Amino acid sequence: MTTIPVRELKAKTSELLREVSQKGKRFVITRNGRSCAELIPVSGVKKIGRMRGKILRGAFARLPELTDRDFEDVKKIWPPT
Repeated sequence: MTTIPVRELKAKTSELLREVSQKGKRFVITRNGRSCAELIPVSGVKKIGRMRGKILRGAFARLPELTDRDFEDVKKIWPPT
């Protein structure tokens, strides 16, 4: 993955977007030498969303069933408004 400073992103936005959309390239945007964002194709965003959904579903499937007592304990610590 190519790293580019935000200054270069500003100067070459159209060219970089063309590379991302047509060639599937990815860029890490840096500010003051530190990563601050990533420019990726929309298909990559959709794939990340699907993966996140699968991970969350798997995590929730392993959680124990909550009982009324569990909710009462939570209310003691964090009363409803």
